[in-house]
Amino acid sequence: MHQSDGPSYRSQLATFEYMVIIVAAVFLFTATHTRPKGDNDQSRLATVERLVHGGTFFIEDSCFETVDQVHVDGHFLSSKPPLLSTMMAGQYWLLYNVLGWDIRDEGESRAVIKILTLTFAGAPLIAFLLLLRVALNWFVADGAARLVTLFAAAFCNHAMGMAIALNNHVFAATALFTAGLICLGLAHEKITRRPLWYIVAGVATVTAIAIELSCVVFLPFFAVYLVRRTGLRMSWWFVVGMVPVAVIHLGLTRATLGNFLPAYVQPALYDYPGSYWLEPDDVNALAEPKHVYLFNMTFGWRGEFLLYPVLLIAAATAVMALRKRDFPLRTEVLGVAAAVLVGMAILCIRTNNYAGASQGFRYFIYFTPIFLATMALGLERVRHRWQWIVVALVLGASLGSAIESVRWPWSSKHSWIVRTIEGLGVDMAPEDNSDYE
Repeated sequence: MHQSDGPSYRSQLATFEYMVIIVAAVFLFTATHTRPKGDNDQSRLATVERLVHGGTFFIEDSCFETVDQVHVDGHFLSSKPPLLSTMMAGQYWLLYNVLGWDIRDEGESRAVIKILTLTFAGAPLIAFLLLLRVALNWFVADGAARLVTLFAAAFCNHAMGMAIALNNHVFAATALFTAGLICLGLAHEKITRRPLWYIVAGVATVTAIAIELSCVVFLPFFAVYLVRRTGLRMSWWFVVGMVPVAVIHLGLTRATLGNFLPAYVQPALYDYPGSYWLEPDDVNALAEPKHVYLFNMTFGWRGEFLLYPVLLIAAATAVMALRKRDFPLRTEVLGVAAAVLVGMAILCIRTNNYAGASQGFRYFIYFTPIFLATMALGLERVRHRWQWIVVALVLGASLGSAIESVRWPWSSKHSWIVRTIEGLGVDMAPEDNSDYE
């Protein structure tokens, strides 16, 4: 597409970009939920409540009940990694001690939960959009490609649906994107190569991993990329940045579980009388062949790529980069794509878990921001009207799924895929959390 590169054009483009981000921020502020409606968020809130009001990670006396718990030395603990819940407890401690807001009070808890959700889910999504705009300004000249990518990142993927409820995925995804952006900026000297930036990249990387272990697949790529592009001497600061957060995370895990392993890789911790996980039902009880599981989490009834086909534009960009040696940022695009494929493969091999009754396959959210960012390079090569029509259809379909996810983030029964299949007379029978309003 032809366009002016003058100050007026750049100013108008910046205005539209900020409008997208502002609309997303206003929507998140108004749509964020004020009540927990699932075991996932209640598990974290139970830890938050007990840390502040009981000084302990034990959640058996919490006002929040959940099946997402493990049994250790006669006590119940949240099955979630403790770092994020501890951070949330720090904010709640301030709300309780400064403003007097008590999460145990039915009325006051609404304000507390909304603030916690905005801080640890909504704000990270807005931070990602602001950082994405920086990356697009660095490397993408085409205004249409930049604006479409920013719109897709804000409204056409699973992250928006999850950003209105407490979860770890959006926070981890933004931390991972932050690390990748800094590595990119250091490699191409968009950022001054000072130790501080390497340290920040290390902190962001290990924070993402501590909050969502799947992010670890990006660590080798970031580390090798920095060493090759900026040298070993400076890259050591990346490791320095990782150490403090890693120590805190491992220390919290050791203090709560008695070892350094996350709860979900220790099945014995879920084996206690009355545990839901001894006889799970519905979607949690499925035990499918791996090829069926792989299909369902990508293009089947939970298919993230089917619900949000905008991800296919990023995949097409990776294919273009593979075929063309002169493709811009080829190493970066292929590195991100390789990490995504490795992450999908590991998940497929390790588990048959569909991540509960959520809209789409939420275990993919951690790579969505960094993966979607690459699509702008592919959109720069869109030349024909029919190609833009295809892009518009893909965006529309993805937006529709995102709207459904916002309405029912913890219900798989409401996705258009499941409704279509059940309309054909096939009972999908996953858990229905349709009371999530």
